[in-house]
Amino acid sequence: MAIPQSFVEQLKSRIEIEELIGAYVRLRRQGRSLVGLCPFHSEKTPSFNVFADTQSYYCFGCGAGGDAISFVRAIEHLDYVEAIRLLAERAGLAVPEEQVDPRAARQRADVLELNRQAARFFHEQLRGSREAVRYLSGRGLSQKTILHFGLGYAPDSWDALLSHLKAQGHTEPDIRRAGLCAVGAKGGAYDYFRKRIIFPIIDVRGKVVGFGGRVLDDSKPKYLNSSDTPVFKKSHGLFSLNNAKAAGGRRLILAEGYLDVMALWQAGFTESVATLGTALSSDQARLMARYADEVVIAYDSDEAGRKATDRAIRILGEAGLKTRVLTLEQAKDPDEYLRRFGADKLSAQLARSESSTQYRLQQAARPFDLNEPEGKVGYFREAALLLAELGSPVELDIYAGQLAERLGVDRDSVLTEVARIRRDSGKKQRRRAQDEEQRRLAQGNPRVNPERAQHLRASRIEEEILCLLFAHPDFYEALRRRISADDFVTAFNRRVFEALAAAIEAGDQPDLSCLQQDFSIEEIGAAAGMLARRRGMPGSQAELMELAEGLVEAAAGLRRAAAGVDEQSLQQRLRELGQKK
Repeated sequence: MAIPQSFVEQLKSRIEIEELIGAYVRLRRQGRSLVGLCPFHSEKTPSFNVFADTQSYYCFGCGAGGDAISFVRAIEHLDYVEAIRLLAERAGLAVPEEQVDPRAARQRADVLELNRQAARFFHEQLRGSREAVRYLSGRGLSQKTILHFGLGYAPDSWDALLSHLKAQGHTEPDIRRAGLCAVGAKGGAYDYFRKRIIFPIIDVRGKVVGFGGRVLDDSKPKYLNSSDTPVFKKSHGLFSLNNAKAAGGRRLILAEGYLDVMALWQAGFTESVATLGTALSSDQARLMARYADEVVIAYDSDEAGRKATDRAIRILGEAGLKTRVLTLEQAKDPDEYLRRFGADKLSAQLARSESSTQYRLQQAARPFDLNEPEGKVGYFREAALLLAELGSPVELDIYAGQLAERLGVDRDSVLTEVARIRRDSGKKQRRRAQDEEQRRLAQGNPRVNPERAQHLRASRIEEEILCLLFAHPDFYEALRRRISADDFVTAFNRRVFEALAAAIEAGDQPDLSCLQQDFSIEEIGAAAGMLARRRGMPGSQAELMELAEGLVEAAAGLRRAAAGVDEQSLQQRLRELGQKK
């Protein structure tokens, strides 16, 4: 059964959307709304808007939108019921559990319980493996660190964990859903992790959501991570983020591997995190932006590490994070550096870490011989491209002066070249933005409403009707005497109308929350986009009746077209109505 809409309305009345979203996104006031960098896609210019008057949000860049419930669903990767529970806990309300459909929530709870039991099993196995204990000791990890991270060992057996979990009453399908076993070509199940050190991956709520496994020798693959499950996705999480959050600072140290993070934690750098066996993703960067203002990149010092650093600087910058780069001499990674030189020297290196701009300028100089004129010219061009990306006039002034001094050129020459690059780039960006805006306005979201492009004018009339109904539910009585859901041309808009009508007839508030249980996050975003684009525009009952007349004509025209009747006059009427909008 569904959660009562009355409870949802009570819950939303306790949640202030500015405060909720402000915990994840830096917002600044702009007119009647708040704006910030979108947490759902990478951007440099804010297009994410929060509307306090309608308790909604919408990103004009990627189309994400909705209310407090859909925001929590999207940002925390939760289903509807879980988002309600999280918000209810925040508001101090008890969810009427007897009316909640428990299937999806129960599946997640089962996976979390399986992970908890698996972590305990692996930890017990570690105690009995001299080889695994010897390996961890050889890596310089103390017993305290091993216990704190809950490290374990997957024995060299095909079904040790599988048999253990079955003995605890779990079924093979459930164990497979948790990613703890796999099925072979002949249909037999076997343990996913075998003969590996196990690193539990724990989320910020203290739940074991997945595992990483490392071999004890040079066999391949060196690392194996949990596959995606109902509670885990590699590109969305970070190893040891729970520890970094507990540290309470606004800086994170981003290392490449689990062992680097553990060595850093053991040395007192508890704000360290790592990606989960994958390259840094935009989702992970936005996750870091919730807990930090600055990230120090501490990747390996080899060529692969330098390439990964360049990529991380870009992704972290797009998430609005200030970045610095830790350069380690005489060591490949933080783990090796700590074992050779100790925590004090690493702390000094962190204090001297370069800004991302300094680092990129140094890297850009590597291919060029700056003792030769051609090398200076080549480096000047590359460096000017980098400086053109800076948003701060103060930063630009400082680095332009440094570049001019290094190359022996006039500082104004640097600034002139940067201005030219920005001018050319701005023209291209504006053209692309205009083209994209026209495409988006014409097509909407084709995945949500694929019929929109085919019936563009009719679908726009439908959207106008829906927006007026959202804003003026008191118009509904007059509207339903003129049209019904059958008059809607596009299936998506028809579903939205039906949901609004049901809410109004039930005496509930017809806002975005009435879509939550039967619409996807993407569909709710499309509805939020309709409202955001029409926000602030006046509307009257007379206008609604005229739109209703146009929709009835559109539906009749489709029926005539299906019957082979020419609809030229209908198209002319729709064009007239469209021009009025």
